[in-house]
Amino acid sequence: MARVAVLTLEEPPATREQYGYGSQFSGKLDAAFRKSRRFDMVNRSEVAAIIKEKNLSESEYSAPEGAKRLGELLNVDYLIVGFVGPDKDHTMFNVSAKMVDTITGKEMAAVEGTTEQKEGIRGFSKLAADLVKQLVSQHDTTPRQG
Repeated sequence: MARVAVLTLEEPPATREQYGYGSQFSGKLDAAFRKSRRFDMVNRSEVAAIIKEKNLSESEYSAPEGAKRLGELLNVDYLIVGFVGPDKDHTMFNVSAKMVDTITGKEMAAVEGTTEQKEGIRGFSKLAADLVKQLVSQHDTTPRQG
């Protein structure tokens, strides 16, 4: 089974400080990956602890060299990174996520989706499940040997 870590999705600073949509949506992505039972998932608290311990910034782990470094530290095959942000009226949320190979640092699959604010957590959960299905269908996520 491929080992995967979902990182906190980036978001605009104003919404991160006030709402924390990136963390909320990352939690829903993590749950959707776990529910698929096709992956060995790293606990998000372990990911956060290593990022903090190694003093990595968001830009470092989403760049190819940072992804490779964090992948090695977490002993994972793939990282899930991305962005979540509301539209100007906060009525819709746009989410993009990508699966990054931690050996090459290259993007292996990418997806985008939208949910309405009025859907709340249910909307986040449904969109997360849809995005995970799309990511899995775009790339063979078997673990690498050696």
